[in-house]
Amino acid sequence: DEIYGQYGRLDGIVHGAGIIDDKAIADKTPESWANVVGTKVEGLFLMARQVRPQTLRFLVAFGSVAGRYGNSGQADYATANELMNRLACQLRAHWGGSTKVVVLNWGPWAATRHGKGMVTPETEQKFADKGVALVRPDVGRRLFMEELTHGALDQIEIVAGEGPWDDWEDQVGAYRDVEAATDAPHYPLLRGGRTETGSKGEQILFHTFDAQRDLFLAHHQIDGVKVVPAAVALELMAEAAAVLWPGWHVNRISDLRVLKGLSLEQASELTVAIAGTVSAHGDATGFDVSMEIRSTGTRPVRHYRGVVHLATMPRESSRFESLLTASGSPVTSGQAYDQYLFHGPRFQVISRIAGLDQKGALASVEPTAPSDWVAGADLSAGWLFDPGIVDSGPQMNAIWSCVMRNEFALPNRIGRVTRFDRPMPVSFKMHYLIYPDAAEHRITADVAFVDPEGYLLLMMEEVEGTSSVALNRLSGQWTAANARQGQS
Repeated sequence: DEIYGQYGRLDGIVHGAGIIDDKAIADKTPESWANVVGTKVEGLFLMARQVRPQTLRFLVAFGSVAGRYGNSGQADYATANELMNRLACQLRAHWGGSTKVVVLNWGPWAATRHGKGMVTPETEQKFADKGVALVRPDVGRRLFMEELTHGALDQIEIVAGEGPWDDWEDQVGAYRDVEAATDAPHYPLLRGGRTETGSKGEQILFHTFDAQRDLFLAHHQIDGVKVVPAAVALELMAEAAAVLWPGWHVNRISDLRVLKGLSLEQASELTVAIAGTVSAHGDATGFDVSMEIRSTGTRPVRHYRGVVHLATMPRESSRFESLLTASGSPVTSGQAYDQYLFHGPRFQVISRIAGLDQKGALASVEPTAPSDWVAGADLSAGWLFDPGIVDSGPQMNAIWSCVMRNEFALPNRIGRVTRFDRPMPVSFKMHYLIYPDAAEHRITADVAFVDPEGYLLLMMEEVEGTSSVALNRLSGQWTAANARQGQS
C-alpha cells in the first residue's frame, strides 16, 4: 500500500525466498514442513492478493526442478515449488493482459559471491550422478534476463539449467495405451501369483515353487535335498519388482544376503511371500525397493533379502578393461563340474576355463534358456538376470577355492549385480577377480561378464562365500549321484 501510495504503481516482483530442511517423510515434523512450505508459498499467496495486476508488468518466482520432478528427502520443498507452479498458472489465467507470470524451476546453483547457497558437496555429487550440472552464476543471470525480456507470455513453468530434462519429460509424459498396459509381460519364474498390501504398506506377491514345473531344482541338490539357489532368489526378486512396479526398469540388485537356505525337503511344492518396501529416498530417475523372500504361515522365516533398484531407463553399458590374462588353468570346466561342484547340467554354464591363478580366472560362459529351467515358461519376457549366469559367480568361487585352498565355498552374500542394455550373445567371457585381502575361510570376488565387443553385459561385485574343508563333501555330488543311479 505504501508503494502504491508513493509511486502510483508496482512494475515487477521477483520472489526468491526459500529454505530447505531435508529429511525423509517419516522424520519430518509438522513445524519443519510448515516452515519449508510456508516460506515459499505463503509469501507468494499474500503478494498475489495485494498486488494490482493492472499495472504489474511481471511476477517472477524462483522455483526448483524439485517441484517438477521431485527429489529424495525433499517432499516438503518439492511441494512448495510445485504449489508455486500451480499458483502461477492460475494467476496468469486470472490476470490475463500483458502481465508476465513465470516460475523458473532452477537446477542447483554453483556458488555466487554471496555464498554457496543450498548446494553441499554431497548434493552436488548426487546431482552429478544424475547428469545434472550446476548453474553458473553468469549463465543463471543471463537466462533470467532473457526469460524476463523475451519469454513468451504463455510459457509459465520454465525448467532452467543443464540436465536430462527432455528424457524425464518423455518418460513422465509418454502416452500409454490402457489395453497394452494391462497386457504386462510375463516372466519365466513367476506365473500370476496372488498379491496383497501389508500392514505397513509393503507390497507382497506370493509364489509357489513346484518340483515338477521348476526343472532347475532337480539340478541344484545338496545332500539329496532340492535347494533354491541364491541366483534364483535374485531373479525372483527382480521379476516380482517388475510386476509390482510396472513401467520401471530393473537395473540393479544390491546387498543380496542368504539368511536361511530355502529347500524342498519332503513336499513337492513350497509357497513363499516376496515382500517389497519402497525406500523413502527416491526421485524422478528411480528408487530402491527393499525386498525379502520369506516363508508363509504363522511364524514366517526370512530366507533371502536384497535391494532392487528401479529406474526410468536401462543402464547404458561401457567397455570393460580386464586386469587378468589367460595363463592356463590346472582344471578344465568338465573336471570342475565332475570333481568340485554339485551342479547339474542346467547350471553348467561355464564352457571353458582359459586361466586360473592366485589373481582370479578367465572363462567362457553360455546363457541359459528359460524353457530349459521352467516347464511351460511364458517367454513373452526373458530373464532379467539369467540365474545360470549369476550362479556361475559363486560356482567360480567354489572352483577357485577348491583348487587354491582345497576348501569348498558356499555363497552368503552378493554386494551388487548390475545389468546393462546389451543383447545377450550365445557365448561371452567371464572375468573373475579375487579380492587379495580376504579373511581366512572367506572368499570375495568381482565378476564381469563381457560380450565379444568388450562391453559389459552383467557386473557382479563383492561375491562373498565361506570356504571350509568340511564342505568338501559337496564336491562331485551330482556326478556321484548319477553314477549310483547308473549302477542301480
